[in-house]
Amino acid sequence: MQAVYRLVNPKFLEAKNKDGKKPFEVFIESHQELVKAGEKWTKDTVTSYIAAASLILTAVFTAALTVPGEGNEEIEKSNDSHELMFNLFLTTDVLSILCSAISLFFFIKIRTSRYDEVNFLMTLPTRLLLGVMFLLVSVSSTMVAFYAALDMILEGHRRSTWQMILVPILISSFLPFFPVIGFLVQSFKEILQSRVKKPHHSMS
Repeated sequence: MQAVYRLVNPKFLEAKNKDGKKPFEVFIESHQELVKAGEKWTKDTVTSYIAAASLILTAVFTAALTVPGEGNEEIEKSNDSHELMFNLFLTTDVLSILCSAISLFFFIKIRTSRYDEVNFLMTLPTRLLLGVMFLLVSVSSTMVAFYAALDMILEGHRRSTWQMILVPILISSFLPFFPVIGFLVQSFKEILQSRVKKPHHSMS
């Protein structure tokens, strides 16, 4: 729509055809099927994200109420390593709860939004990208919390051997960020570049 808007001579933007309709109105009427298809895709996608965010939120909230390794005498012994891992677990678990809750808010907001042609330009894409971003942060935080929890549980039980397995898990939790950050930056740039002030008559 914005590409066509740029191509139209400004003096014709307010011109009317024989039916008394302006270019913007004609364009919207002729692309209703595209709007409906976009609405269906967005709702289906957001529904899947809501399920994922809800699952993560439930899991990490439950984990926050459970002390990893509780009842294990080896773990209950006070030492700096255990305290460090406990703080790491608590911090990342809380971060995961917050991010999954925020992403859930964005996805529900999208699900209940108006799916008109104007919202597809800026509002819906921005909310979707922010929701995905917070969901990924939540997933990565959950992985780090998982690493910290296992480290505390396995403390004193061939810990060095298990760390050879757990460290790659910790590193892999951050790998999704690299391609996604590039995608998010590029997507935001495209959204901002495509945002052009719409005709005054469409705002009424």
